[in-house]
Amino acid sequence: MRIDEIDGASLIEEAWFIATDPAHIIGEVVFALAEAAFIFLFVTLFIKRFLLPKWHEDFDRAHDISHHSVVDDGYGNVRVIDNYARMDV
Repeated sequence: MRIDEIDGASLIEEAWFIATDPAHIIGEVVFALAEAAFIFLFVTLFIKRFLLPKWHEDFDRAHDISHHSVVDDGYGNVRVIDNYARMDV
């Protein structure tokens, strides 16, 4: 069946033509892949921008971690540690 013959076809014949048309199948696959990629990027950006900073702050507060710690070594040497490790001196 050709595309111009669909006008007089029954619903089942029209559905079968659409379901078995190679161009339609390729279009559906490409659309599904693009949609999956978009959702993946959106979800990962949402997690990175909004959820991880909140979880990070909660974790730091629960474990008494400061990322800008002032450390005195007892000999008068005071330094600022700007990293993500807890320094117990």
